Amino acid sequence: MFLPSSTCVKDEKLKDNSPMKRDLSTENPSTKSHHYASSITNTIQIREIFSEIRSTITSDIDVLVITSAAYAASAANSLHLPSQVHAVSSETNFLDNCNLVRDFFVNAPEPDKDKVIPDISTAAAHALMP
Repeated sequence: MFLPSSTCVKDEKLKDNSPMKRDLSTENPSTKSHHYASSITNTIQIREIFSEIRSTITSDIDVLVITSAAYAASAANSLHLPSQVHAVSSETNFLDNCNLVRDFFVNAPEPDKDKVIPDISTAAAHALMP
């Protein structure tokens, strides 16, 4: 498991006493985990969170873990879905993730090493696999 000295986790359901936070702290005592909950579609709240992070965390953040439930319409044939459904899906699953990563780098100090941004999503659950 690669866990640098500072990790920021964004998750809709993660709590301070979560097993994940306990495991990270136990297995990697020098790693500091900061957990924030927000909807990936709430750009204003995302920016407020990153502003808070930049003002309270003195070290640079090495890892941003994005966990989100993919937006998908019903299992209907996609050719029969209205264009608006496709637009919302694309905006949520692609653009909002891109915006989140972009906002992560706004006002960030110049990195002295590579950043790691794993995106853990339920998108695969909505894809047809052989």
